[in-house]
Amino acid sequence: MSAGGVQNVDFAGTAISATIIGGGSQIVSAGGTAIRTTIGGTGSGASGIEIVQGIASGTVVSDGGTQFVGSGGTAIGTLLRLTSGGVFVTDKQVVGVSGVALGTIIRVGEQDVLSGGTVSGVTNSGGFQEIFSGAVVIGVKVEGGGIETLESAAVVSGTLVDGGVQFVESGSTAIATKVISGSQIVLLSGGGRGALAVSAMIGPHGDQSVAIGGTALDTTLSGEADIQTGGTAIGMTVKSGGLLVVDDGGTASGVVSSGGALALFGSNPSVAGVTLLTGAILELGGGHVGSGDVSRGFPEKVLNGGTQAGGAILSGGRVDVLFLVIASGTTVSSGGKIVVSNAGQAIDMTILHGGTGIVSSGGVFLADAGGTAEIDGRRTLNTFGELFASGAGGLIDIASGGFVSGGSAVIGDGTVAIHASGNTEKVVFEPDGSGGLILDDRAGHATAYAGRVSGFGGVSHTNTSQFIDLESVTFSAGKIGSSYTPINASSGTLTVTSGGTVVAKIAFAGEYVASDFHVTSDGAGHVLITDQGVPFGGGATLGFAADGTRHGGTLPITPGTAATAALFGHYIAGSLVAGAGAYGDGLTVEAAASAGQHPHLTPPHG
Repeated sequence: MSAGGVQNVDFAGTAISATIIGGGSQIVSAGGTAIRTTIGGTGSGASGIEIVQGIASGTVVSDGGTQFVGSGGTAIGTLLRLTSGGVFVTDKQVVGVSGVALGTIIRVGEQDVLSGGTVSGVTNSGGFQEIFSGAVVIGVKVEGGGIETLESAAVVSGTLVDGGVQFVESGSTAIATKVISGSQIVLLSGGGRGALAVSAMIGPHGDQSVAIGGTALDTTLSGEADIQTGGTAIGMTVKSGGLLVVDDGGTASGVVSSGGALALFGSNPSVAGVTLLTGAILELGGGHVGSGDVSRGFPEKVLNGGTQAGGAILSGGRVDVLFLVIASGTTVSSGGKIVVSNAGQAIDMTILHGGTGIVSSGGVFLADAGGTAEIDGRRTLNTFGELFASGAGGLIDIASGGFVSGGSAVIGDGTVAIHASGNTEKVVFEPDGSGGLILDDRAGHATAYAGRVSGFGGVSHTNTSQFIDLESVTFSAGKIGSSYTPINASSGTLTVTSGGTVVAKIAFAGEYVASDFHVTSDGAGHVLITDQGVPFGGGATLGFAADGTRHGGTLPITPGTAATAALFGHYIAGSLVAGAGAYGDGLTVEAAASAGQHPHLTPPHG
């Protein structure tokens, strides 16, 4: 039937396999039956329509066709499918007053359920379902990108979302929605009273978003729920694996079970009504600052943009400091643990005896300017993990009984103090820093620090501000000595003695010679080591050793890189002077010029 034609299926009449296209229509009156009707359109955009007041079974709507069900009509098993025409053509089923649609399949297109209409058993696998006030909708399945929208004051019960989305908008109510995967979104849209979701079940791959004006009541959560600004969740039950996110201005109450998580974002999430059971996880997200204690059975994670400031990690408690986040001023008590990883920072932290800290790849344990980070417990630095004494006056203090292994302790303008024995972390001086390393090496414990130092003295030994302080060794002029034993071209060991007794053996990575190390008093009566090397220019002490032939000898040249020069002729050491090279980048040796002497390297005697 096309071009404006009409097929009437009257009382007791039956139409089988009719095709309605191009502006044609089929009217199925009360008592009439239409079976397997195809309703379509034409290339010009004209479409067919089926008006159902009786019974229509197995109708196929395609190419922009429309099925209208009302006035006591029933449509069973209607299929909405688009076969051509693109996005500007919409197949549609409209269920009006006293109309009933059972088992509709929406592949592409739209089902509108108006006031007084009833639908049940719909499968929406890619189309749109609009449900209005006064409609009755039961048992819809929304999958494969399908969308169900509850408009003002609509009520829907028992929707199953598996890959689709259910929107619950202003004044509408969704009851007992189950989200296997996909989303339920509850929000106020366009004014009016808020939207309500009651007794939703959100599976491990599903999520629920409650926005401004929306309320979720008695949700059971195994996936993720986000309570946004102005949204409210009441009586939420968070199961193991579930995550309840409460944003700034959001409000939530309920219970978080073991293995479930509560995440707080922004400065003012309202969660006073949330109870964390043993084993529940607290997460601090962007903009949120936590300051409470962390106790046994209640682990805490600090996420991107979140901060833990102060408080204590008590015995059995654990805090994970993750990507680009900060924990500051927190104390790790005996039995507590903090884990810093992936660009996280623990600033001015105290780890008491029996406490544990782990700094994983990219994590930093930081003493900021004027701050102190104290380690009296155990800290493990994994590859690329760092302790960082950054600012002037900042102190990383590894107390007696504390233990740090692996990773690096980086010294900027602050100080790293290692009072404990057996620590194996590398100590790295930043090239332009002015900080220092305090060691507890002493007689009988000459290798209390068992790691390796690098970067000391800066680039080319030009940084004389950096220091190593042996605070347990008394400085006494004439009794303190030092020597450097190279292992290879880029490493060696500095040995410090007091009255012949070895008091420190410090491993170094880099190019050093004995004369690079200057040993003196720190002003408090202890041994202070600095790098006073003169790599280029400056003065040097020269010696000349005759080879016994009266025709030559060897000239040692120090400091900097060790070198010698073989000279032929007759010289004495005093006849040679050293100075900066012509370009400031080397050492020039010349014969001393004086009255009666030739200024070049020639024998002073005939």
